[in-house]
Amino acid sequence: MTSSLDGPILSVKDVVALEKRLEASGIPLRELMNRAGRFVAEWIRDRVDASKPVLILCGTGNNGGDGWVIAETSSSPESRVRTGYNCVAAAVI
Repeated sequence: MTSSLDGPILSVKDVVALEKRLEASGIPLRELMNRAGRFVAEWIRDRVDASKPVLILCGTGNNGGDGWVIAETSSSPESRVRTGYNCVAAAVI
């Protein structure tokens, strides 16, 4: 299966295994989080009009840290980035 980003969609089990292999090769998990967050922030910048608001919802799990990196990387004086923390998906939908 592929995503709209033209890459594979991995299961949680696959991601955990991949992260363990990368960490064992010497890449710290914090660096992976920073790389993922910066990539998504760039993807958003390339596709969303800077005058439009962007809401980034960060949970308490491992992906929450990625969300904070996205928000920090996306923030600028002209941007309209807002961040929600510990959000319940059912309440957002």
